[in-house]
Amino acid sequence: MSSRIEVELTSQKADGIWTWRAAGAKEPRGTLEGSLLYEGAKVGDVVRAEVVFEIDGITVESIMAPKPKKVDSNLLELASREPVSFLTRTVSGRDRGNRNGDRRPPKGKARNPRSLEEVGSDGATRRKPRDDQRHQRTTSGSTDPSQNKAERKPGQEPQERKSQRRQIPKAAPVRFKKLTPKNTHRAKALESIAPEHLPIAEQLLKGGIPAVRQALAVQNEKAIAEGKPTVPESALLAIAEPMLPALKLATWKDRAEEATRIAPEASLRDLRSVLSAAELIKHDEETRAMLENLKELTKARAESLSTEWISEIKENLSGKRVIRAVRLSSRPPEPTTKLPPELAEELTEAVDNMMSPETPSDRWMALIEALALSPIRRQVHPKGLPENASSQLIELAKENSGRIPSLAQMLGIAIPPPPRPRKKIVADAPVADAPVADAPVADAPVADAPVADAPVADAPVVDAPVVDAPVVDAPDEQ
Repeated sequence: MSSRIEVELTSQKADGIWTWRAAGAKEPRGTLEGSLLYEGAKVGDVVRAEVVFEIDGITVESIMAPKPKKVDSNLLELASREPVSFLTRTVSGRDRGNRNGDRRPPKGKARNPRSLEEVGSDGATRRKPRDDQRHQRTTSGSTDPSQNKAERKPGQEPQERKSQRRQIPKAAPVRFKKLTPKNTHRAKALESIAPEHLPIAEQLLKGGIPAVRQALAVQNEKAIAEGKPTVPESALLAIAEPMLPALKLATWKDRAEEATRIAPEASLRDLRSVLSAAELIKHDEETRAMLENLKELTKARAESLSTEWISEIKENLSGKRVIRAVRLSSRPPEPTTKLPPELAEELTEAVDNMMSPETPSDRWMALIEALALSPIRRQVHPKGLPENASSQLIELAKENSGRIPSLAQMLGIAIPPPPRPRKKIVADAPVADAPVADAPVADAPVADAPVADAPVADAPVVDAPVVDAPVVDAPDEQ
């Protein structure tokens, strides 16, 4: 059975025999008759051949001439039979004139220089307004200079373009700088460690002793699979534990230096994390000075954020943005930060005035959602719901009546109790309270006695005299 392969003509002999090989490979190779080739065949042509694989070799039965390559052209053919005119013209019923509004009179007519002017009551001549400007004045009462290119200044943009540019949203500015410590002190600490211990130090920097144990477990599993000896954990920990304090100190120094640098723009969470990490290291004179400086910067940063927070609430109150001010009051810079009494009273009064029947339902719902997390939620006294209050507003008011007690009084419902604190579930607590560990019970064969079938965790078992049960009589039965 014949097969089709691509072959490359490699050479031509004097007796008319050609040699070939598989295209792009050294094998297979063979010979073929020149009579099978097409006219114009030459060495290096890659053609398709019908071949038969036999025990003695490969026999070429036929050769297919390669298809001629198409020459790509960038020219486009015009399929239209009609002659194409490349000239265009525009026919208009009137002469448009030039861009400056100057209209030339037709030939044979002289232009009246005063035809476009009019004389005012004061005797001064003024240019007559155009027809479209007259129509615009009669309809709107004024002319928009942005619609007239002749009256607009060269550097002035249309009003429509300016409004479109203002509507493009800008990216929100980054409020806090991210704490990204450098690698200065850690690099110095790694330079003082022996080269054979560097892998251990790198794991300590990643996650401490747990990271070293995890890496060692992975290494030992791989060694067991390859049939190699494992590394004992005690020997490796004996090397890692002395290096840990120095690496912790270097890591804290890098973080403290970066926190000191960005303290005026950093978040309090990052600054507090560096301060809390200082309790896990051994201090020297340098680290004590860095710690005291960082504490002062953190205190100043907290005061600055608190001032900004209070001023932003006051700014929103003065701008009649009550819902925004209530939302800001629920997001202090620190959990311990409280609103000043005067500002809390002013905010409460603004909320009371807004929670009135004149306020729409959607504004009511937004205010309730913001007020549920605000520190003034227990001081507000709404004046009343809207007349056509939606069912969604009433349901939302009922859901938040536990956080805002005045809503329950306004709706005429009982104030729901606050949610109970979650209890810690201890699995072994009931078993430990039961008197199971008494001496007589331990000496008796508890497994064969009827006590084993009783529910030990239930209350009656605890109150029952377990020691006086038939457990004592069990050995007599044997």
